[in-house]
Amino acid sequence: MTDLPDPRNPNDVKVGQVWKDNDARLAEREFEVVLLDLDYYPKGRVRCKLLGELKKGQRALFYVRLDRFNGTKRGYSMTKDVEKPKPKPKTKKKKAKKKAKRGKS
Repeated sequence: MTDLPDPRNPNDVKVGQVWKDNDARLAEREFEVVLLDLDYYPKGRVRCKLLGELKKGQRALFYVRLDRFNGTKRGYSMTKDVEKPKPKPKTKKKKAKKKAKRGKS
């Protein structure tokens, strides 16, 4: 079976990704996805943590509607994806040698 994207999360937003605001007034604003709430009515929401220095009046944690993660000028663009864990190297298993028992004749 193929892994189809969740229809509630078409842009495949994941915890740990870093996104930036596409609004020219807030171009330096980057944040990390901390929590993904797909069941939040009607479109889902994402809990984000602001990266960098906080300016007066800014909050470190905030919510964003899930449909804003779309790459358009009114949305957000991904700058860093989640690092996938490296696969463990395969080790060869040693086969146990069977000793043949020979009876005396």
